[in-house]
Amino acid sequence: MSRILLLLCLATLTRFAVADEARIPSGVDGLRLYLRHQAPARPSRAAPVLIVHGATFPSANAAAWKIGGRSWMDELDAAGFDVYALDFLGYGESDRYPAMASDDAAGAPLVGIEAMVEQLDRAVEHVRTQAGAPRVDVVAHSAGTLVAARYTQLHGDKVERLVLFGTPGPGEPDASAQPEAVRWFASTRDAQLGGYEAKVRSAKRLDLAMFESWWRTYLASDPPGARRQPPSVRVPSGLSAAIGDIARTGRLPYEPGKIDRPTLVIQGEWDAVTPPAEGLRVFERLASPLKRYAIVSRAGHRAHLEASRMQLFREIEAFLAGNDDDR
Repeated sequence: MSRILLLLCLATLTRFAVADEARIPSGVDGLRLYLRHQAPARPSRAAPVLIVHGATFPSANAAAWKIGGRSWMDELDAAGFDVYALDFLGYGESDRYPAMASDDAAGAPLVGIEAMVEQLDRAVEHVRTQAGAPRVDVVAHSAGTLVAARYTQLHGDKVERLVLFGTPGPGEPDASAQPEAVRWFASTRDAQLGGYEAKVRSAKRLDLAMFESWWRTYLASDPPGARRQPPSVRVPSGLSAAIGDIARTGRLPYEPGKIDRPTLVIQGEWDAVTPPAEGLRVFERLASPLKRYAIVSRAGHRAHLEASRMQLFREIEAFLAGNDDDR
């Protein structure tokens, strides 16, 4: 009996990923970036994966958020991927910009896409060193795709494959759109709930009890936030400013025609923030000889936190697994 128990224990242990974290120099005034990491018990993929969050919430509420006991990172680990997730400066466990401590939000957005590309490069270099890998798979969501795509345009030699999930696309310029004039903005519970499309909520594709737990975790990422009225999380405005710039100019902050790495563009069917047509416009402009476009059915902009998330995860895993080059 003792031998059987030992074998069962060993089998159970092999199913669990090894989790750790790192705080690395950002190159900005002594501030440090936070990276979470889960190494699979049975690695079977060559390139490590780095997940990049969107404009408002960090990795704890995205790649590492558990629904039904499992996170996106857990799913990737189970598929044999060595997975990391980055918090940009001003988010989650990364250091805050000093200006975010001021109640006066007026000023230039924190920070521009090029500065965030530098932060991403710091993270990629850390992952390459830790994993001993020449290239990294970069998976990005929403406004984070702008940073990831620009990074791939500039540093394609460091990127194995690129995933753009819920990506904004180019469009007609809107001269009435005004540029951002704040350094940070306050993200409230109601604003976050409103980030889920009405169709997603009415179709019960969002677990409301899960959302309330998610909100409490998010609010705790900015300790003074619970004392504000209404309670809120301060968020750097750089990524939202970049979205506004696209609306104003009709142009992306990168050139899809200069991205030649294998790329997956994947959008939610019900996404009202970055509708499928926007992703398709990006897909059509990519220079990548190997590229794929997919739609997650009955899903909104935050498909990774919705009932359709397994569709999203499986599509991304299949793409990252490769074995799809021309023969």
